[in-house]
Amino acid sequence: MRGVNGAPLRDPTGSAGTEVGTELNFTVNYALSSNLQLSVGYGRFQPGGFVRATNSGFADRTEWFYLQTTSKF
Repeated sequence: MRGVNGAPLRDPTGSAGTEVGTELNFTVNYALSSNLQLSVGYGRFQPGGFVRATNSGFADRTEWFYLQTTSKF
């Protein structure tokens, strides 16, 4: 895991804890045909104590949406 400056998040003292955070994902799949599938998804990451303590104070939640197609051949 990397922080806002691109450097790995580390705590050599071990005092930052072990809770990286919580992630929630939702996915909906729809078959367009027997070999083509459409997926729509949403994800949310809520940083935990370790991220808050080791990421220069940056601990905003992150949310994303995606649209994906899968083809079987």
